[in-house]
Amino acid sequence: MAGRPGKINKEQAKEMRELYDSGLFTKALLAQKYGVAKTTIFRYLNPGFYERHLIQTKKWAQNHPDKVREIRNRASLKFYYNHREEIIARFRKRSRTPEFRAWSRARYHRLKAQKNGQ
Repeated sequence: MAGRPGKINKEQAKEMRELYDSGLFTKALLAQKYGVAKTTIFRYLNPGFYERHLIQTKKWAQNHPDKVREIRNRASLKFYYNHREEIIARFRKRSRTPEFRAWSRARYHRLKAQKNGQ
């Protein structure tokens, strides 16, 4: 990958994951220990980080299109499962607005008309 080199190498990332999984360290403590921001810790503790890194390396991605597709699907499922309550709450909040209900009714009738061939 191009750009600035990462502040944490692979060995440190592995050690960080072990420390976090042990339950002895919080993300804030890990950030202090390694001298990085908490957002960096979030990025390295994300289980799909390494796989997404592989996708970004062009040569590997061109040689493994099936793996790329599989990793992307898995990453989107992980995002959904990690944030499903928030996603559902947003949809419920949005679906209660009069504008959304009007749009939804119009869409329903439009699709029904298409189905009936009108």
